[in-house]
Amino acid sequence: MSPATTKAQGLSSRASAQDLPARGWEWGTVLPWYMFESCWPALMKDAHGVVIVFNADIPSHLKEIEMWYSCFVQQQLLQDSQCLLVAHHKPGSGGDRGSPALSPPLNKLKLVHSNLEEDPEEIRMEFIKYLKSIINSMSESRDREEMLIIT
Repeated sequence: MSPATTKAQGLSSRASAQDLPARGWEWGTVLPWYMFESCWPALMKDAHGVVIVFNADIPSHLKEIEMWYSCFVQQQLLQDSQCLLVAHHKPGSGGDRGSPALSPPLNKLKLVHSNLEEDPEEIRMEFIKYLKSIINSMSESRDREEMLIIT
């Protein structure tokens, strides 16, 4: 079984963690992302947050994340605070950690750079902060709903 077949099938009895795509853009190299567009409503249902990970070293990804943002954040009426952009740099890429040229709707989002070889702790801490903010938002929303029921 080829690595591409293993990745395309997802988990299999012979697949190891190294065989599976760890970054979203790898799926695009095996299967085009639009093949799964019919599944997006299931992914979006009751979502409280969105994390968009892109390869910061590939300029075309800046255009693609606009589509992801539009579909998964704007069309779902999520707040910008419910979205986290992760600009991933592959190890050894020497990628620039400056701010990429993001379009106006994206430049308001929280942007975190990741490089799991050089500084895995930074992305872990940023992700934990993001999750805490989503949990707080959910809790506040639930409290408001409960108050509406009581009053």
